[in-house]
Order: sequence, then structure tokens, then C-alpha cells
Amino acid sequence: MVNNEILGALRSAISRGHAIEAAMQTLINSGYPMHEVQEAMKIMQTPPQVQQPEPKKPFRQRIKQIVKRKPKQEPLSPQTSPPPVQPPQTTLQPSKITQKETLQEKMQKPRKGKLFVIFLILILVLLFGLLITTLIFKEKIAEIIVGLTS
Repeated sequence: MVNNEILGALRSAISRGHAIEAAMQTLINSGYPMHEVQEAMKIMQTPPQVQQPEPKKPFRQRIKQIVKRKPKQEPLSPQTSPPPVQPPQTTLQPSKITQKETLQEKMQKPRKGKLFVIFLILILVLLFGLLITTLIFKEKIAEIIVGLTS
């Protein structure tokens, strides 16, 4: 059984333009057994076997085969008739939710979303302010850090 890692490494090396011998030596130096590397190399060098597709039959012959295979239909007996189809019955139940509750829910959901967006925008503005302040006073910040470390 060929080690798939070795095969993958050899294929990768060949696709990158490396010589197969150099790739084999690298794998052996990496600790893979020599016989496994050589076995993988043999598989890499054998051309893949392609199965020949069966020749297609002429169109008329295929149609004749299909017609011959057609299942026989049994005649329907007059005694058995399909059961009548009944439409599904749906019952409407009065809604317990009043219009006031629905409006209140609609009003509360956007508030939560709006508050979250406003909070995120405030954090973004704070971070931009901190970035600009850092860029303006970078020399003074560096002096303070150097003063703390010495």
C-alpha cells in the first residue's frame, strides 16, 4: 500500500517544477522509508489507465430496447375506484395578540437595534480619536515609554 502523503508530496513537487529525484531525496531525508518513496515514484511514473467507453448503439436500436422494456399495464377493475379526495380542513382560531401588543413589539425591536448601532458608532468614533491622537503625539508618547523603561 502506497503512502498517500508521499504521493501527494511527489505530485506537489513535480507540479512546482522540481525534479522527481530531488523530491525523493527530500522525502527520504525527512524520515520516510526508502522503499515507500520508491514505490510511490513507480506509481507516479506509470501512466494512468483510461477505460474505453462502450460504443453507443444507433438511436433506433436504443428506442427498440426501451420499447421492449416497457412494463405491462394492468387494466383497472371497475370495482376498485380511488377514494375521493377530501380537501384539508383548516380551522381558524382567533388571535390572542391584540393590535396594541403587536405595535409595542414592533417599536421595541428597532429600539434595541438602534441602541446597539449607536453604541458601536460611539466606540468607532472613540477609536478614531485615539488613533489620530496617537499619530499627532507619537514623539511624546515614545519619550514617555522610553522614560518608563530606563
